[in-house]
Amino acid sequence: MKQWGRIVVILCLLILGLTACRPLPEADVQSAESPQHIVSLGVSNDEMLLELVDTNRIAAISAMPSNLPEAAARVSGRATTSLESVVAYQPDLFIGSEWMSADFIAQVNAAGIRVHLVNTPRSIAEMRQEIRTLGEILHVPQEAAQMNAKIDASLQHIQQIVREGIDRGIPAPRVAYYSNMGITGGIGSLFDALCREMQMTNVAAEAGLRDGEVLSKEQLVALAPDFIVISGSEYDQDNYQAIDAASLLGDPSLQTVPAVVNRRICVVDARHLLSLNRFILVAGEEIAAYWYAGQGD
Repeated sequence: MKQWGRIVVILCLLILGLTACRPLPEADVQSAESPQHIVSLGVSNDEMLLELVDTNRIAAISAMPSNLPEAAARVSGRATTSLESVVAYQPDLFIGSEWMSADFIAQVNAAGIRVHLVNTPRSIAEMRQEIRTLGEILHVPQEAAQMNAKIDASLQHIQQIVREGIDRGIPAPRVAYYSNMGITGGIGSLFDALCREMQMTNVAAEAGLRDGEVLSKEQLVALAPDFIVISGSEYDQDNYQAIDAASLLGDPSLQTVPAVVNRRICVVDARHLLSLNRFILVAGEEIAAYWYAGQGD
């Protein structure tokens, strides 16, 4: 009997190992079942979910500050990236992100929970496609179309601001997106996509920086942007503090940078600027208005 017990244990371990090695199944967009008890992690994912479905279909979201504070407050649950936290809400769908730990996602999937991982959008077109996909999974295609219509409206507003500014003779600028680590927002980032819509030269992309890479303060001096975009302090925590305009303007090593010389630092709400959904277009409206509507003069 002991021998049989050992064999059963070994077989169970083999089955678990094979399961863990399989590609993780995505939530079936054609499923007849409409998820009614959803857990979402990642504030950008949360915001898309909050706009697509009634909050009575959402069991839990992230704890980060939201662009939709009233809707977020109607969801009582707050989940974390631990299996126990997610499973405790007994969701019929988990919405996560592609950058989350593969082990964590495998555990969620092994618990019998449908999983959809949101891909990090590299363009506005990819953002639109992800919204359509979520609309299909959640059985709310009309709401997804309405969200994409808001993206179109923001783009049209940005283009109007740019056109009116150029008509007044305001030149297209060279801009840097700067964090407390250095220049960021390179090729393949949504910030770079925004710059193209705003007819601005993104100095990070000009220098060959790719999304996720960072350039130093010395490069900021060498690239000499006309103005600098930084995020607000909405996401500040004990282990992270956004850089502030005063520290840039008072930095002795930056006193030859045109943006610093002319005191052109554009502070954008972090919930907009760091978003991976339609709210980054709101950041685009703020940045375009800062420069082309005259605030950058």
